Amino acid sequence: MLKDKIVGMIDFHNLDWTNRRAEIGYWLSADRQGNGTMTKVCRAMLRIGFEHYGLNRIEIRVAAANYKSRAIPERLGFRKEGVLKEASHLYGRYGLTATEYRQAGDIGKR
Repeated sequence: MLKDKIVGMIDFHNLDWTNRRAEIGYWLSADRQGNGTMTKVCRAMLRIGFEHYGLNRIEIRVAAANYKSRAIPERLGFRKEGVLKEASHLYGRYGLTATEYRQAGDIGKR
């Protein structure tokens, strides 16, 4: 919140404890975009997911036409794994495994 106004959100959803995977979903108001805020928050969520929850895989799904949103997983070392045609209003899927997270070191700083 900023001055009593909600400016964004982020969460883990579709948590699958059996397979140790989750998705990150996020939204940030247009007037707060472009400052690296959501990249920093996603980086923190990766730490929580992999280091605290012990997840093995985290996915981010984004709208194919939303270049700003797509840049976040790309910046954080996620690999584009495909385009989900007409699966929902979000079509691109990016994934990052715990192994890739550990190998990357300080993720998102490159």
